[in-house]
Amino acid sequence: MATTTFGIVEAAAAIAAERTHAVDDRVDDGVAREISGWRRRSAWLLAQLDFEFSLWIIGKFTQRHYNIRRKLIEG
Repeated sequence: MATTTFGIVEAAAAIAAERTHAVDDRVDDGVAREISGWRRRSAWLLAQLDFEFSLWIIGKFTQRHYNIRRKLIEG
């Protein structure tokens, strides 16, 4: 289970990094640059939220798995 969880967390981190670097910065206009900077910050925030949400889901799944296992052992 630990290896699977680590793989999921690693994949979430890779997606977050990809989204952060995927914003287009090739515009020369000052206003467009400001918008592009805002988009980059928004993409970074979205990536962080996605990562936190992934960790939350992993935690919920792990807790549920533990609760079911405990009920089976206790009878």
